[in-house]
Amino acid sequence: MPELGSVTPFVRELSGRARRFEVVPLIFLAVASILAVSAHMQRFPEISPFDEIVHIDYVRSLQTLEYPRLGETLDQRTFRDWACRGAYTDAVSLPSCLAAEYDPADFGGHAVQRANHPPVYYAITAVLATPFVLADNSKLVAGSRLAGAAFLFLGLAMVYYRARARGVSPLLASATLASVAIGMPTLMHASATVNNDIAVFTVGAFCLLVVDRERPFAVTMRWLLAAAVLAGSVKITALFPVVAATTVIGWQTIGTPYVGRGKKFRQLLMLSSVPVTSFITAKIWEILGTLRQLDGYRYPISGNGRPIDGNPFLGIVRSVGDTIPPTKLNYVPEALQSGSLIEVAAFLGLVVAAAVGVGLSSNDLRRQALAVAVVAGSAATGVVIQFGAALAGRETKLFPLVSTRYAMGVIPFVLLLLTHWLDDNRVTRAVAVVVVFVSLYGASTSFLV
Repeated sequence: MPELGSVTPFVRELSGRARRFEVVPLIFLAVASILAVSAHMQRFPEISPFDEIVHIDYVRSLQTLEYPRLGETLDQRTFRDWACRGAYTDAVSLPSCLAAEYDPADFGGHAVQRANHPPVYYAITAVLATPFVLADNSKLVAGSRLAGAAFLFLGLAMVYYRARARGVSPLLASATLASVAIGMPTLMHASATVNNDIAVFTVGAFCLLVVDRERPFAVTMRWLLAAAVLAGSVKITALFPVVAATTVIGWQTIGTPYVGRGKKFRQLLMLSSVPVTSFITAKIWEILGTLRQLDGYRYPISGNGRPIDGNPFLGIVRSVGDTIPPTKLNYVPEALQSGSLIEVAAFLGLVVAAAVGVGLSSNDLRRQALAVAVVAGSAATGVVIQFGAALAGRETKLFPLVSTRYAMGVIPFVLLLLTHWLDDNRVTRAVAVVVVFVSLYGASTSFLV
């Protein structure tokens, strides 16, 4: 049986499965991603209040071969994008779109660069948006947003690949993945705005692709570490799909009866280095960004939050529920919470809970491991984010809410678990039909019409 460290088994299975990749379902997923993102962009052209403006400026800087610095004033073209497109909320007062030049003071505390993230997502987005900018210099935002469809499709394609490897039918897999993704407000908002959260979703799908093997020891350490480094080079919250991925392998390792305790211990010890590698990679990027920041810059969220009431540990633990399930609606701007999205999100949460429950009680070790990974990755998100806030010197304050955007990388694990369960029998396939129609209905009342 191959040990962690050999690359051959993963490559052999990947190349073998790739030859049986169905073209039509993949084309369907690609078209669905592009149309959904385009419809969302058309329905909501305004700049998202969730830091989209600094992400836009980051992409613009890389397009001109400049690396942004924390605290520097945003580009005048970025100010114009914001003033002309407007904002989702009336709480932001913007100057006229017709102004010849913009005063940063007119944008309050939002006029400086504060996205201390690695450049990987932004560099890819800048390349994908280049044809739009070459055609019309004012189309950077549109091109960068549409690039989100590529990240969405790539993530869905990898989940589809693993669903097919588990025996899920092509029709059910593609229809469920496309409809649930379109009907999930958190995922669609990240896909249709300039935001590196969608890259975390793609990284999560890659982590899933690496670890979802028939035998836990067929997973190679090289691929695990590659996924960990990639995750840390996208965003620090990509640590959570890495946690989910190592949980999949760890749970299967523990539950494998024919493997000795000594070998299990060695494998688990090796696995523990994977999330550590991801965290260190992310921190290196963060330190590099901090070293280049302008003098006097202070991250604007510092000092904000909710007071810790009583035991600080309990205050952190309470955040577990903020990101369980990761499909819940606590990240999308209020202006986008239109139509039946709230009800649809609640329905999807119930279906996901059912899939997780079935997985946890299953005798199938692979399905059980996937369900445990969903719970572990989601729960770790809330706890680690709040613990990190406390370590960052927020003292008696925590984040007001740990939004599901931080658990974006766990969603691919949720989607695979869901599609696998929905293809179990006739009853669950009937539930799948309901899931598809409810998801599309929610999306249609929000942005598809």
